[in-house]
Amino acid sequence: METLRIEIPFKKQEFLESQKIKWNYLWKNYILKIMVWLIAAILLLIVGLLVRKDGEPYNVFMFISALFLLNAILLWQSNFFSHRNQVKQTKKFAEKYESIGMINVYEFTDDSIKYWDYEKHFKLNWDIFQYYTIYKGYLILFAGEMLVDILTFKLVETGDEAIQYNKILDFVKNKLRPKHF
Repeated sequence: METLRIEIPFKKQEFLESQKIKWNYLWKNYILKIMVWLIAAILLLIVGLLVRKDGEPYNVFMFISALFLLNAILLWQSNFFSHRNQVKQTKKFAEKYESIGMINVYEFTDDSIKYWDYEKHFKLNWDIFQYYTIYKGYLILFAGEMLVDILTFKLVETGDEAIQYNKILDFVKNKLRPKHF
């Protein structure tokens, strides 16, 4: 395909919204992990209660159940505090980027996506991306399950931005497989 170069001026509200969308999407995966740990803890607790004998001071099933429960609590707590920190950092960056009038430049080629702005420049080869999805009005490209491994593009339905979005979407559809939720 022909190289596609797109310049997107920074929009504070859109940036904050895209970060929230990323976090909400990833939080769904964390909730699933926490639920698995909780279900395993409950099942082991039930088994522990069923096989418990009177006078037995130690039951391995109940001990493992307690560890699983503790792990679920720690996962939730870790993500809770991580989210609070991420929100603070996102607001700080949004203010900074808005004050300098940042322009985000994306260049889509057959081999990679290149990105640059006033602070950074990076190149991501297509083979590092796992899949893409359209979630709550955003085209999301996934390189992993971390917040920093995601690129987002807001769905726009009218004007020149809509044409750019459709070009990006066509490029992505040719390079990545979709994942539906």
